Amino acid sequence: MGALYGVERKLPSYADLAADERAAAIRLRTELRQKESAPILQQLQQWALTQEALPQSRLRAAITYMQHLWPGLRRFVDDGRLPLDNNAMERDLRGVVIGRKNHYGSRSERGTQVAALLYSLIETARHHGIPEHLYLCKAAEYALRNPGASLLPHQLA
Repeated sequence: MGALYGVERKLPSYADLAADERAAAIRLRTELRQKESAPILQQLQQWALTQEALPQSRLRAAITYMQHLWPGLRRFVDDGRLPLDNNAMERDLRGVVIGRKNHYGSRSERGTQVAALLYSLIETARHHGIPEHLYLCKAAEYALRNPGASLLPHQLA
């Protein structure tokens, strides 16, 4: 994992760039990840496949879990917009989690669920520098047209 974070430190940031510069930075991020991160991931996967562990052991459970999620775990390599981890979002959502805990005393379970959902959407918009009202409107429109689907911030561009 340290090697993957080492590659990430080399990558250019793109959030504050103009659209044409952003596209070039995203392409460069993808190229560097495919060149440097993909082999590291391949080594990790090969290591996992060679491990012998008891069927009911925690190690076997962890390796099996990782293997089932492998396509999603390596998705950041093919999309320069995606972060290696979700630490930034976890930090941003800390306030949401605290708010959700504060809502446990609410008289309405549905109201609590709606509040938590709105907090999540607002924090996602803030994290990506999108005006909250715009993101909420677009997310609502998208949900009406695509029941059960989520609007990802990069889909607004």
